Amino acid sequence: MAEPKKKEPDAIELLKQNYSKAKKIMGTTLSAHSEAYITAQNKVLKEGKYINHELLDKADVQKKFLDVMVGHYLDKAVAELNLKEKPKDQIEEDRILRAYANTTRGELTRMVKAQGKDYTLNQHEQIRDKLMEKITEDLMSSASGHIGQEHTGAIVKAMGLDNIVDSSKMNHTDALGLYNMYDQKGQITLDDIKNNYKRRGQPAPIYLKTPKK
Repeated sequence: MAEPKKKEPDAIELLKQNYSKAKKIMGTTLSAHSEAYITAQNKVLKEGKYINHELLDKADVQKKFLDVMVGHYLDKAVAELNLKEKPKDQIEEDRILRAYANTTRGELTRMVKAQGKDYTLNQHEQIRDKLMEKITEDLMSSASGHIGQEHTGAIVKAMGLDNIVDSSKMNHTDALGLYNMYDQKGQITLDDIKNNYKRRGQPAPIYLKTPKK
């Protein structure tokens, strides 16, 4: 006898689940970027009790530093992406690094060589934050990929915004934009929405209801 089909979560519940997973992945990847640098720093730049960044002006030290950094990224990627093994060549390595950390060995090499001793943890994390923008965009897009125009009303209802938003005047991308804000703040008000558009230099959206006097 065939087993009964498992009930799939509704679209909004799946959106919540996907957002939760996406945020866990983002947090883990953010940490991996910093860990890669710190691991390389401790293995290659440490002299006694102290870190000597001036060593990064030397070509042989740069290579060792990069090997440790890339190795850390790949260890994380293999584990988190459920890969069977580490890449066999440079092309496979860069494909995995791009998919996991939005970088490649070549890009990391150019940054370390260009900055030498100035390539500190602080500098690395500034670059990390820029790399994370693309990772975040891709993950959030994947998390909401199942949402279509037919879900607009349900999203508005899930946020409890029926009293200030007319979902019939929205498209689902408008609703997802509000959901992103809602997910960060826990709740959003009419002023939050207006101020968000104002910050972007845009007029208040047409989907806002006129408050009753």
